[in-house]
Amino acid sequence: MKGILLVFILGAVYILYPFRELYVQEDPFNDTMTIVGSGYWTESACVEAAQAQRAVRYHCVSRSLLSRMMGAANDFNRPSADGADY
Repeated sequence: MKGILLVFILGAVYILYPFRELYVQEDPFNDTMTIVGSGYWTESACVEAAQAQRAVRYHCVSRSLLSRMMGAANDFNRPSADGADY
């Protein structure tokens, strides 16, 4: 019984804990940021990874697994650009 409770608690922490994703601007002439790394537990670990890559422009985004799943679900609910809904 304690094992099941432990698995449930660890699963809830994994789903709800906000991990960080590292976005870096790779091309100085383009403003788009690309994801370079993910799964950082703390903000300082994300910043250290950016500094290790000598990134000039970067930012760390804090997202949980649940928010990523909900964001993907919202992408499916958007109407298409040409107006055709399937």
